[in-house]
Amino acid sequence: MMKKICKCVIVVLSNLHTSHLFMKFFPKAKVWIDIRRETSMQPSFYRTLGQKIKACRKAKGITLTELADTIHRSPASLSKYESGNVNIALDALVEICTALNVDIAEFLPATYSDPDNVDILKYKKHFVDQLYIYWYSGDAKKVKSALIENSHPSMKSVLYFDTDTKHMEYQSDFIYHGEVTYSDTCIMFYYTNEEPPFDKIFIRMPLLFHKDHPQMGIMSCISLFYQGVTAKIMVSKKPLTFTPELTKELFISPEEIKELKRSNMLIIK
Repeated sequence: MMKKICKCVIVVLSNLHTSHLFMKFFPKAKVWIDIRRETSMQPSFYRTLGQKIKACRKAKGITLTELADTIHRSPASLSKYESGNVNIALDALVEICTALNVDIAEFLPATYSDPDNVDILKYKKHFVDQLYIYWYSGDAKKVKSALIENSHPSMKSVLYFDTDTKHMEYQSDFIYHGEVTYSDTCIMFYYTNEEPPFDKIFIRMPLLFHKDHPQMGIMSCISLFYQGVTAKIMVSKKPLTFTPELTKELFISPEEIKELKRSNMLIIK
C-alpha cells in the first residue's frame, strides 16, 4: 500500500507542482520542488567549476595527463570534469584541489557572510559578482581583457588575467588572488600572482556601478618585466565586443596626455 501511495505522490508532484491546492495538503513537497529547481542549475554550475579547474591547472603548468595520474583517474574522466560534461563528486574535487595545492573555496561560491562587516552593510548595493576589464596593449597592438570574480561574503577576489572572453572566459595566462575594498568614491582591488613571477596588480574604478554603461579606471602592476606600469582600462558588468570604437576609447587621449604633462600624473576620468 505504501509503495502505491509513494508512486501516486510522485506522479502528482511531477505534473501538478504548480497547484496551490496540492501544496496545501502536501506542504513537505515544496522542499522537493525547490531541490528540483536547484538541480536545473547544475549544468551551468559544473561547467563553470570545470573551467576554473582547467584555468588553474594550465596556469600552474600542469598537463591533463599529469593531473589525472596524480588523482588516479583517467585523462578522459578529468577532461569531462573540466568541460562540465560530468558532475564532479566531492571526493574527486578534494583530490583535485589537493593536487593543485589550492583552497577548495577558490572553486566554490561563498556560503558565509559576516553580518557585522561594516563594508558589507554599507556598500552592499554596489556589489558586483563579475566584472570584465579591457585595455589596449601597444606592444601586442590589440585590446586585451581580464575577468574579475568577487566573493563578497569574504571580500576576496580572483583576477583571470589576459582571458578569451569570447569563448572560455576563465582561461587565462595568469591567475591573481586578492581582496576587494570599497570607499565612498571608488572600488579598489589588490592582487598577487601566487605563481612565478609573483606580480602584483592594483585596480581602481569609480563607485558608479548602479549605471549600466562601462566605466573607465586604472590598472597598475609591479612585475618581473616592468618595475611599474599603469594602464587605462574600461570596466563593464557584461562582456564587450572588440570593435574599433572600443579600441579608440582605450587609447590615452590627447587631453589626457596634455593633463599628464601639466600635472605629471595620469588622470583617467
